[in-house]
Amino acid sequence: MENIYTKFNLIDIDQIAPLYLNYFNEVENASWTLETVKRKFKQLLHREDVLAFKLENKCNIIGFFIGQLVQFDDGLVFELLELLVFKEHQNQGYGSMLLLKAIEDAKKEGAFMIQLTSAVDEEHYHFYNTKHGFSDATNNIWKTKIF
Repeated sequence: MENIYTKFNLIDIDQIAPLYLNYFNEVENASWTLETVKRKFKQLLHREDVLAFKLENKCNIIGFFIGQLVQFDDGLVFELLELLVFKEHQNQGYGSMLLLKAIEDAKKEGAFMIQLTSAVDEEHYHFYNTKHGFSDATNNIWKTKIF
């Protein structure tokens, strides 16, 4: 069976949330709960102008992306909010497939640019900057404050 893309909808949350939780808690040493993962997905999928797809093969979910088209004065920008390939499928080209699908779909919807927030590490730098030609933005910076 070949790889297929299907829309990632609210009905998929119960299937994908445990996979997401296990990945981030086991691989990334996070502390998600099933409730917090489901809440996150509901928040992402309820946004206006969402593009979200999962990649499957032989009834297994390989990974997914979720993003949103955001209007700026000079046009539509696609903000990639989540892109994840589950550990057992990493380093096989699936992340690139998902990223290229996201870009293709965003272009079809009228976006002229993609932007995203990434972890600051060599793996993410290699994937986005080296492999896919992204550059680090210099016009904006994330600001945070813990309260």
